[in-house]
Formats: sequence, C-alpha cells, structure tokens
Amino acid sequence: MGPEYSFSDLLVRKLYPDAEVEHLNNLSKLVEKSRDGCAVVPSENSIAGPVGEVIRKIRDVNNIFITREIYYPIKLCLGGLGSEKDIEVIYSHPKAIQQCGDYLSEIGAKVKAVESTSEAAKTAKKYGKKAGVICAEDAIKKYQLNLLKENVQDNLNNYTIFWELSNKEAEIDNNKRIGTALIVDLENKVGALYKFLEIFYEEGVNLYFINSWPENGEYWFLIKTESDKNRPSPSKIEKFCKKFRYLGTYNIIDFR
Repeated sequence: MGPEYSFSDLLVRKLYPDAEVEHLNNLSKLVEKSRDGCAVVPSENSIAGPVGEVIRKIRDVNNIFITREIYYPIKLCLGGLGSEKDIEVIYSHPKAIQQCGDYLSEIGAKVKAVESTSEAAKTAKKYGKKAGVICAEDAIKKYQLNLLKENVQDNLNNYTIFWELSNKEAEIDNNKRIGTALIVDLENKVGALYKFLEIFYEEGVNLYFINSWPENGEYWFLIKTESDKNRPSPSKIEKFCKKFRYLGTYNIIDFR
C-alpha cells in the first residue's frame, strides 16, 4: 500500500528483500490482489485503531487467508528543507496525522493530508522551507530533507499490525506464536455473544482481539485467538453463528 518509502513498503522490503513489489494506492484492490498471490495490508494501528476498509473488504472477498500477522513499529519524524520554526504547513497521510495529534496542536502549523507519507515528503521538498512532512526517517533521507524531530507520534510505542494475505493457507512454524482469525455473525438475541464466547473459555483458548462492526442494524465480529491444538473445531463454533468465516491460522511476527 502506497509508494516507495511508505511504512508498508519498508516492511515489505524487510520481509521479501528479493521480491518484485507492486505498489497500489487502494486498500480494497490490494485485498483483492491477494487472490492472485500475496499482499501485505495494514489491519490496525495502536493509536488510530482498526483499518475498517481492509477488514470489511476481507469479509466480502472469498478464498483469501491471513498467513502472517506482523507487528511493525511506526516511528514518525518531522522533516523539511528548513528548520522546525520555519514550517507553516505540514503534509502527511491521514493516519499519520491522526497518530500525531498532540504534536500538531503544539506546533500550530496547518496540516494537509496526502495519499502517503512518502508522497508527503516529495510535496514538502517541492514547496520549500515553509513546508514540512511527517513520515518515516528513511523517506526523509531518500528525498534529501533535514531530519528536524524524531518520534512526533502521540505514543512512543506506536505500531501498526499488518496482515500478509494469500490465496493459500499458511505453513505454520510451531516454534513461533500462533493466531487464528474468524469473522462471525451471531443471532441478535440475548446471550448470543455470551454463549459463543463460552466455547473458547471451556476449551481454554485465549481471545486476544474482538471487535464488532455494524451492518443493517446488527453487528458482526472479528475475533482473533491464540491458537494451539486444542482450539474449538469449526463445527462447534458454527452452530452458534448465522454466518461463519475462517480467515486462517498464522504465525505472529513482532518487529517492535
């Protein structure tokens, strides 16, 4: 997602140093592309929360699986041709802007959103000393800007969770942390969620993520569990669901 030196690009090159990389600027199309091979998409940020476009699209597209879940640190920096006090306008991606609310309020500059943090770096260079960018340090170096301030995000432990998507299920390394993701639609009645979650309690399975999403006056749920050989069978889960979608069992990789 996004051009070279965006955070997605930096992660992909870390994961696949010898691969040919295709960049897209549309998350829904990127999810669809995973049916032809492999794609890496952001699913959640520790400050900005879940990436709704990705999660909703995965719900709608069949025959794709999560094959890895990757925790990647997001270190946001201020760059520009001049100094911090020269800056009147700061360019960045909307998500990066959202993650730097405290700093942007403090500096008092105007903020303009663009398609990616690397595109923001090119724009800042184009407009001279009065323009700044919030992006990765690698992008600041690439576009020959000055590194004016590091770690301008609200939370110094800021990170994004990315999903590697594929048209085939993953081969699991049992020596690494393992997760499983599900999408479920439950009956809209008293106790439906309680009875569904009780299955995991009885089987001793830890749920490390659960989030509800509205649709037509009701809700469906994205659920992620820590997986082992004792996880509930699909048949046991399905009897409590109106609709059930298995998104895959995968290794969890942490670069933080």
